[in-house]
Amino acid sequence: MNHPILWCHEAIVSLLKHIRQEEVLWDTKHHLYYNETMKMSLLDQICKELRLEYPGMIGLSTDIVVKKFATLQKRFERELNKIKATSNGPNSRITTKWEYFKACSFLLPVYDNCTSEPCYQPTKNLTDEIMSDDTLEMDEPVPSPSSSLVSSQPSRPNSSLSITHVPPLHRIPKRIQKRKIQDSAEVMQQKIIESLDCVRDTWSSQPHQSQPFRFDAATEAAMSFMNLIPNSHQHLKDEFTEKVFFLVADMIKKYNSEKDSEQMTDNVEHFT
Repeated sequence: MNHPILWCHEAIVSLLKHIRQEEVLWDTKHHLYYNETMKMSLLDQICKELRLEYPGMIGLSTDIVVKKFATLQKRFERELNKIKATSNGPNSRITTKWEYFKACSFLLPVYDNCTSEPCYQPTKNLTDEIMSDDTLEMDEPVPSPSSSLVSSQPSRPNSSLSITHVPPLHRIPKRIQKRKIQDSAEVMQQKIIESLDCVRDTWSSQPHQSQPFRFDAATEAAMSFMNLIPNSHQHLKDEFTEKVFFLVADMIKKYNSEKDSEQMTDNVEHFT
């Protein structure tokens, strides 16, 4: 019997931190937003990292992570609509008692349909009269895994409200922007290395061929593309490499799964 996962405050904040770093999971304008394979791979990795950070969360799965983010995202949208509905003007100070609003604030641009002067200034202390996580779960119905929330477009706030502008995020200094770009590149490089290690492990487990290795059509096509694109368009090479390694890692998983199934079938036939 599967026991329900109990999310502590620190685990929820950590989940939001991991998701914030992966813009492809929530930024609808990201060029890879509709790449389901990549997003599921990232969510699998986030789930693994959370299990390492919080060993007590036994049974945590990717589906549970998706559901939790769905609940948090829906609650954030509801709180945002409440703020707009109760605001008395662009200079009014609105507070929210939901403890995860600040942690979810990276989602603001997703719901921002037009920029203006800030009409919302969160209080420094959002933990006064905190709402428990159990109340949060009861408040919002948990969607089924098939709803694929991370792939759905967020609904727009009601345009009939008197305050329709959501404040944009504060302007980020160029130095911080450069550091974010470097961090993103390092994360992508790390994921490529992990995928490459997976391929190498599978390759090393196979019996060595006595005949020399020959390139097939797919290999030659990939090599031709990399030679064709000049270094002045390095971002295209990086995007191509990223997609190739995610695809390879996905196919390796499927291959290992099929191989295990075949081995199990052979064992059953052997004993019968």
